[in-house]
Amino acid sequence: MPRKSCPHLTTIRKGILPLNNTLPSNLSSIWLTPAELHSRLLIAGVMRSLTVDMIADALQLYNNNEVQMVMTIHGDKAYYRSTMAHLSDIQKSVPMHQRFSGKTTGRKRRVPGNPVRDYFLQSDNQHIEVINNELAELEEKDKKQKVRDMQQKDREQSKLHLNYIVRSVHCQSLTRS
Repeated sequence: MPRKSCPHLTTIRKGILPLNNTLPSNLSSIWLTPAELHSRLLIAGVMRSLTVDMIADALQLYNNNEVQMVMTIHGDKAYYRSTMAHLSDIQKSVPMHQRFSGKTTGRKRRVPGNPVRDYFLQSDNQHIEVINNELAELEEKDKKQKVRDMQQKDREQSKLHLNYIVRSVHCQSLTRS
């Protein structure tokens, strides 16, 4: 599927990775998938209209030479962590050593990778304001497009109905004569 080219999306894609890098260092060292990164950003205060696809596009388009996020592949999955993270133990810096807090399995035993709720809203981070404004404008644009689509559909339906009435009246007048 081709990517949408839109100035709002470009601004969001360019700003989302630096925004993630402003999280506390204890959270930026945890390896995450794009879906987990999406969840983290929503909890931290980014608007709900942010999608995983936007994050995946940002990682592909604006993370050249791993400037913002370091990537590793483990078990056919791509994991990312901030380049700002300074890891003391390089041996345990692979995703599987960070997935669980000393236990073998279990979702409840997982290392927490999310900040406090609305972390960005409590700080005076400029990235969050820009991204949330762009997401709001994109959402408004989508709503207007949906309204236009519905109006167009209603017009087409009314034309079909009117065309049917004209044909039936014309057929009745032909049968009477």
